[in-house]
Amino acid sequence: MQFYICTVLQLMSASMAGTAGNVPLYQQTPKLVEEYYATLIAAAPALAADGYTLDLCQQDFSLALVPLYFGCCCAIGPMFFELPLDNGLWPFLEVWMPRMAESMKVMGCLEAMEKVAATI
Repeated sequence: MQFYICTVLQLMSASMAGTAGNVPLYQQTPKLVEEYYATLIAAAPALAADGYTLDLCQQDFSLALVPLYFGCCCAIGPMFFELPLDNGLWPFLEVWMPRMAESMKVMGCLEAMEKVAATI
């Protein structure tokens, strides 16, 4: 399931331009996670019966954001030294990194990590 969550997070953070009302779409991640959970449970009701709650789904999304953000930064960081300034990847990075950072705040990633750390 983590693979699917990471894929959804990448899609949301990289391609959600525009606003709904005055709120940037990428700041509506919690609402999208709720819709994702409802769709998931509708397709696989046994997950809810086995105890997979909306709170756990939100925590999964929150925890998946952190390694996705830092993993991508670490993986692509070294190429910055060689990437020409006219490369089309620069505009993507200028949009993606702040959206991911904002998504981590909106989803309460720090709180999710602290919650898990308290159980260790």
